[in-house]
Amino acid sequence: MLLEYQRIKETASFFREKGELGRDIFVKPPENLGDAPKEYRQSVSDLIRAANNMLRRAQRRVPPPASAFSGIIGREPVPVEGRITSILKRFLHYVRLPFRRLFDDARSRSEIVATFLAVLELSKNRRIRLEGDGEDMELTLIDDKGE
Repeated sequence: MLLEYQRIKETASFFREKGELGRDIFVKPPENLGDAPKEYRQSVSDLIRAANNMLRRAQRRVPPPASAFSGIIGREPVPVEGRITSILKRFLHYVRLPFRRLFDDARSRSEIVATFLAVLELSKNRRIRLEGDGEDMELTLIDDKGE
């Protein structure tokens, strides 16, 4: 009897979960479709005209050609590793580097982005410390001993 009681308790909890599952679902009653037209009244030319309109709209959404981006996107990629090396070489001559000075020799947006990513990577790997805020931020090299 105890085993049967245990099975009933387990079954009751199963059905309780199933009952709660659909508790917050509301269903809209069916609408009366008696006034809806029974057949379509479009001709083949109407369908062709609609398809042509759709194609014209789709052509307007086509992305611009690559030549439109020639002034925005640089042609030569700038490797972040090269910018990391360049930043670390600067620490041979300086103890602290002003953040703004890292971008003085940048000739393109790609170089600016690569330099910024290099600073983030060096900071993430705990090779440099960023101190200050805004335009006055400076970089300090962290040696192998942690300082």
